[in-house]
Amino acid sequence: MPRPALFLPLCLLLGAACGCNSGATARTADVHAWMVESYNTDAVTQAVVAQHTLYPYDFIDDAAVLNDLGQQHLDILARHFHDYPGTLNLRQDDTPHPLYLQRVAAVSEAMTTNGLLVLGENEELFNHQASFSGLSEVMRMQIMCLCGASGYPVSRLFGETQTGLNSSNEGDLQAYYDNADQERQQKDRPLMDKLIPIICMSTWGRIPDDLDYNFCPIRTMNAKEKAELAKSQAEAITNYFNAGILGRQTVLREIQSASKVTEIGTNVTDEMIEAADDDVQVPLQIESEEARAGTEEFEEGKTGVQSEKVKGGKQ
Repeated sequence: MPRPALFLPLCLLLGAACGCNSGATARTADVHAWMVESYNTDAVTQAVVAQHTLYPYDFIDDAAVLNDLGQQHLDILARHFHDYPGTLNLRQDDTPHPLYLQRVAAVSEAMTTNGLLVLGENEELFNHQASFSGLSEVMRMQIMCLCGASGYPVSRLFGETQTGLNSSNEGDLQAYYDNADQERQQKDRPLMDKLIPIICMSTWGRIPDDLDYNFCPIRTMNAKEKAELAKSQAEAITNYFNAGILGRQTVLREIQSASKVTEIGTNVTDEMIEAADDDVQVPLQIESEEARAGTEEFEEGKTGVQSEKVKGGKQ
C-alpha cells in the first residue's frame, strides 16, 4: 500500500526536472540565435565598409531613390565615415548617364542629411579665415538705403530706435509725417476736390457755399503737446486782441477753431460767438492817477514862480 504514495512524489520531481531542462534549452537557443545574428550583422557591416560602394541594385529600378537594402548600406557607410572619412563609390554599369547623375545627387543629399560633407574626386576643402568687423556698418548702410528708397524712417520700417548720445527719433518721424502730408496735399486733394462736389450734389442736390474739408493729422499729439500748443495760440490771439486787430467775436471763433486740435476751449458755442461784440477796441494810453496828479502840481508850482518874477520885474 505505501508504494503508490511514494510513486507520486517521484513523478512530480521527474516532471519538474524535465520542465527545467526544456526552459534552459529554449534560452540556449535564443542565445545562439542572437550570436548568429550579431555575427551576420558584423560580417555584413564589415563587407559594406570594405567595398564602400553602392551598386545599381541598391536603387529602385529606373529611379534615383534607394531601396531598403540601399538605405541600410548607406546608413552603415554614414556611421563609418563619421569616424573615418573615406571614399564612397557609386557604380554606373548599364545605368543611363542622366539617371546616374540623379542618383549621385540623391546620395550626396542623403550624406549631407547625415552631417557629412561630400566632395568630388578632384575637389579639396580649405579653411579660410574671414573678418566680419565691418559687417555691421554694411548692414547699417543697407538699412539706410532701404529707408531712403521707401520713405519710411528706421523706427517705423524696422522697429529700431536710434542709439547713441543725444539720439532721438523725433527728426526722422517729423520728416516722415511732413512727407506723408505733402503726398496727401499734392495727390489726394485734387481728387477729393472733384469727388466731394459730386457727393454733395448726389446727397443734397447742391454744393454748399462754405464747403471745406481738411485731412486729419497723421501724428497724434499727447496731452503735454496739446497744452503747449493751446498756450502759444492763446498768447497770439490775446496779443491781436490787445493790439486792436481782432474783436471779441473773432477771438471766440479762433478759440473754437483751435479747440478742434488742442481740445481746449470746446465749451465756446456758436451762440456765444453770435452774442459777442466784434467791435475792435482801440488801445488808449491812460496815465495813472499818481502821475497825472504829480504833473498838475508841477505845472501849478511853475506858474506861480513865473508870476512872482513878473511881479518883481514890475516893482
